Amino acid sequence: MMNIFNGVPNNEQHQINQFTFMPVKFKLIEPDEQIGGIIVIHFILNDKVSDIIQKYRKIAVDNKPRKFIFNGLELNGDLTAAEAGITNNAEILVYNK
Repeated sequence: MMNIFNGVPNNEQHQINQFTFMPVKFKLIEPDEQIGGIIVIHFILNDKVSDIIQKYRKIAVDNKPRKFIFNGLELNGDLTAAEAGITNNAEILVYNK
């Protein structure tokens, strides 16, 4: 318990954080640069980016060719959320290809 109070997480706490569900916002950007809608998906840091995008596509019923932009770069579906830098309440912009 001492580690909890002094701010130094122990290994068990670190494991729990990796498996905590966090929201990410997908913002559909229309051709006129207006926001066409926002969909919130929950993920864990170990999820593949491609799996997170698939969750978005399923909920949004969106199978169109899209570019998914995070921090100014197109997302690589082979990375995990942690590797891509996607964190709690991140925003992913969704553009037409």
